[in-house]
Order: sequence, then C-alpha cells, then structure tokens
Amino acid sequence: MYNRGMSCSDRGEHDEAEHQFREVLGACQRVLNAEHRSTLTTMDSLVYSLHKQAKHTEAEKMLREVLEVRDR
Repeated sequence: MYNRGMSCSDRGEHDEAEHQFREVLGACQRVLNAEHRSTLTTMDSLVYSLHKQAKHTEAEKMLREVLEVRDR
C-alpha cells in the first residue's frame, strides 16, 4: 500500500495518496510503534500529500510530531 501511495503521489493524485498513506500509517501504528522508522517515513509521506492538498494545519501538526520523535 505504501508503494501505491507513492505512485499516486508521483502522479499528482494526492487525495488518493493520502488515503493510502493513512491506511499504511494505521497498520504501522498497530504492528510497529510510533517511533519506528517505517511509521515516521509514512507520516512524512502523508505530510507531503496533505501539503499538496493545502491541508497545511494538519500537515504542520503531523510534521511537528515526526520531528519531535526524530529529535529524541
């Protein structure tokens, strides 16, 4: 699903990419943890899709979460 999200993002289909990344993020959070590299990478990709859709408030909030975890 992550690769599908990336493909959608590459084609400019950011709404579908957002959907795919949210699915992957949910799985990462259930199976891995919030600090796992795959979880953070998925969040970062979701941030990009949100930004491209002008969902800046949500993108900024999620990006701050990613940065906070990476700074630990």
